[in-house]
This record gives sequence, C-alpha cells and structure tokens, in this order.
Amino acid sequence: MTLVLYVTLPMPGLLALKWFGAGLVQRVLLGALAASIYKPRHTRSDREA
Repeated sequence: MTLVLYVTLPMPGLLALKWFGAGLVQRVLLGALAASIYKPRHTRSDREA
C-alpha cells in the first residue's frame, strides 16, 4: 500500500520509508499478539499419541 501511494502521490521518500517501517512494526506486533492469544484445540488423536 505504501509503495502504491508513494508512486501515485507526491511525498518525500523518507516519509514513505518511515510509513513502511511503522506498518511493518505494527504487523509484527499484531502477529505476535495473535500468536500469544491463539491456542489450538487438542483433538482425540493428539491425546492418544
């Protein structure tokens, strides 16, 4: 998304780079949060093994 807006809208390269970095950090943190919350259910075959 950031690259598309960088190409189509006039903006400084440093702003686009910071925007991209902030989005990357946000996605990593949200992924870590989702991974810490998600607990898969154990199936019967998991218990027997």
